Amino acid sequence: MDKGLYEYLKKITILLIVYLGINIIPLTLKVLKVYTKGIQIMTSIFMIGTIIFAIYEIFKKEFKESKMFRNVYKGIVAFLLFYNSYFFQYIPIYLFKIDISSIDNTLEVLLSSFSNSILYVIFYFMFRKELKKEFKKFIKNFGEYTDIGFKYWLVGLIVMFISNIALSLLLKGAQAGNEVAVQEMIKAFPIFMILNAGILAPMIEEILFRKVLKNIIVKKNTYIIASGFLFGLAHVIGQIHNPTDWLFIIPYGALGIAFAKAHAETDNIYTSIFIHMLHNIILVIVAI
Repeated sequence: MDKGLYEYLKKITILLIVYLGINIIPLTLKVLKVYTKGIQIMTSIFMIGTIIFAIYEIFKKEFKESKMFRNVYKGIVAFLLFYNSYFFQYIPIYLFKIDISSIDNTLEVLLSSFSNSILYVIFYFMFRKELKKEFKKFIKNFGEYTDIGFKYWLVGLIVMFISNIALSLLLKGAQAGNEVAVQEMIKAFPIFMILNAGILAPMIEEILFRKVLKNIIVKKNTYIIASGFLFGLAHVIGQIHNPTDWLFIIPYGALGIAFAKAHAETDNIYTSIFIHMLHNIILVIVAI
């Protein structure tokens, strides 16, 4: 066996052993019947932190020598943080002794805004050098970049609109679960949703689904398709109640492809952030 391949297999095996090892903790706590909600949260945070640390320690040579490996590593960390960011909501819940069973849509908006704010700050520090550089370039070329952004946004919006109508007719008025949830939150706390859905969510999602993926996927068309698909998937995955709900990947994915295309053409994350913000703010205002 090739020595390099053997070393990688050995490192991956060690990583799997670490992962299986830390999973013994929650299993043991469940057997002992002391697995409370608070312990579950702390254990989950510890497990995520351990995996992130283990990946770095095991592959730190590659991390130091390879830009691609650093991009992949940061991507793994970013996706782990994104899909576990709801844990940040437990900070105010425990600080203010909020009864979880009493959380309504209004409080959910505030908690979501808090966790999204924390997540954005983390993402900003993870990618601050690139973000600062691209922001200066975006301001300098604002007119050109926004023209390109508007062009692709309008195409994506048209495809999204047509596919939503088609799905509504096909599924007899059914709506995407994510859309219904957002509408309920807008009704509960409309002004604050401009901050949460209109500003914070686009910045977080564009860094994750555009910047992170483009840093990893070199081929432009592959990146655009992957970015659109994962963006669409992320907006339906938590709201799947029947097989037809998967079809709503199409309208969300179309918009994701439009954002990815604008990002790829300008090579600037703020192009897609700008049009994504504009899109979401308009939708929130229309809903209000």
